[in-house]
Amino acid sequence: MYAKSPEEFNVKWNEFRQCYLVEDITFYTYMFDYYYPRRGKWSKAWREVCNIIKATIFISFFHLILQS
Repeated sequence: MYAKSPEEFNVKWNEFRQCYLVEDITFYTYMFDYYYPRRGKWSKAWREVCNIIKATIFISFFHLILQS
């Protein structure tokens, strides 16, 4: 779930909840029990270093290409 801010995340989570409570409550329950409490670890809304990690991976990959 891509969100740049906690407010945007909450809006998207509510949309997700409304959709999957009707379509597949088992999947929603799993996400709510295991992923929602740890949302700060997997959603960009709470991670500030995401761009640094992307840049580091890109540089490492580029360096690997140059070495070969």
